[in-house]
Amino acid sequence: MRLLRFLLVPIAILGCSAGEGGASGDVGASAPDIGGAETSVVPKPDVGPPPGTDASFTVEPDGRWTVFGDAHYLKRLRSEGNGTGLRWAPIRRAAVTVAGGSQPASVTTTDDLGHFQLSGVGPAPTHIRLEARARGGRLDVRVTNDDGVTWSAEAPVESPTLEVEDLYAAGAFNALDAAERAMDALPAGAPEDPIAPLEIQWGPGTRPACGSCFYSSEFRLELSGVQGDIDAHDDSVVLHEIGHYVEGAFGVYSNPGGFHDLEPVAPALAWSEGFATWFESVVTGLP
Repeated sequence: MRLLRFLLVPIAILGCSAGEGGASGDVGASAPDIGGAETSVVPKPDVGPPPGTDASFTVEPDGRWTVFGDAHYLKRLRSEGNGTGLRWAPIRRAAVTVAGGSQPASVTTTDDLGHFQLSGVGPAPTHIRLEARARGGRLDVRVTNDDGVTWSAEAPVESPTLEVEDLYAAGAFNALDAAERAMDALPAGAPEDPIAPLEIQWGPGTRPACGSCFYSSEFRLELSGVQGDIDAHDDSVVLHEIGHYVEGAFGVYSNPGGFHDLEPVAPALAWSEGFATWFESVVTGLP
């Protein structure tokens, strides 16, 4: 039996669940629109090519290329005064494809600093493609847009960096990073592979009735993309919903669904919502 050895106190939080649809989600009050009044920017470190080179690629005598660079996204931050700020965050463990030319595409992943390097790339590649998906160990996740297509960013191969600034594209990579942090937080005794991969759907047209939801029958999250409540930039919401995924993919999911606020609810619903909130706290280290 696939069980997690977790200790928690069941509590219920503001939100709603749709039992027949296998959904568990959170509504709550709308957050300030953190896509608008961005008040402070922390400059991204100047991470250029490796020492001794002056571009994002080198060409070997046999005509093959070594391509290297780094990737960051603009993370929206909330402050206690309801203001917002920004900082550049590395895009970690994401899929990178170098394509173009006459040879098949070459694929790698970014490291924990957002760096990537590919050697032996076929002659004359044209572009770098970064996708909001990651796979390895306990992690198997992709972030899709309103049409079910994986979020991505591209740059010419001559560019050493991919800087994702767009509100929704950056939110996709923030959700991806939250999933990576969540998998890192699992204890050593947890199963090495989930029973199903995770899909996180997010975009301006994603407007689930429950606010933001986990659909247990599909192992899919829907994050609100409504202006004023753009949940992919709200780590607490993302991690809470991923907590439901962890419960279903690595343990036993028995959440019956149904609206839940600060009133008493069925024990199974309270346990599941309490688990998701507790798991969020484990990942962030915050109460």
